[in-house]
Amino acid sequence: MPQDSSFAQEHNLTKTWERTTTAGPHIGYHVSAIGDPRPNEIWDEYYNNFSGKILEIGAGNGFLAKHILNNNKVEYNILDIELHHDFLKREIGPEAVNYYYSSKNYKQIFEQEWDMVIDTFALSETPKNYWTDILKNIKTKNCFIIDYSGHDIEFETTLREWASKMFKNPIIFYDKKVDGGNKADIPVVIGKKEAL
Repeated sequence: MPQDSSFAQEHNLTKTWERTTTAGPHIGYHVSAIGDPRPNEIWDEYYNNFSGKILEIGAGNGFLAKHILNNNKVEYNILDIELHHDFLKREIGPEAVNYYYSSKNYKQIFEQEWDMVIDTFALSETPKNYWTDILKNIKTKNCFIIDYSGHDIEFETTLREWASKMFKNPIIFYDKKVDGGNKADIPVVIGKKEAL
């Protein structure tokens, strides 16, 4: 049975996700069940030797998380809707992720500084008050973001402003090879506290 709009508000979901009753790649993720390999390639280009504490916002089908966990020494944490946690545990491995934060209680992520924050096609699909609060209050040394809101230029503008304030000389470019990049310019944000 589909969820009502009060459920969507409580869990910080937009109309895209408010009718979700179960989680998994069948509910409309941008990538296939296997995953788009391009984010992994971009990660390897900029962060192949990265180690530290990661927070991924909206882990999709776990494809990028699995890649990073298999190739980097990291403590991985995920912020996602609770309905999605069990699916991700099956996809990534029950013990692979350090902690799952609920989108319902997302302000818990502000209680610590992260070595890396990752967002691939997640924040732009949440309510404005949610993504603006996260960008305003998150503390991170690095970011890896591939996200856009094709119909709302405000998200991309806010994201660029945040990256420019948060990081010295962030790299921001458009990638046409990312799944969906042939239809829209998909911005990639590479941010490090130290200049790249």
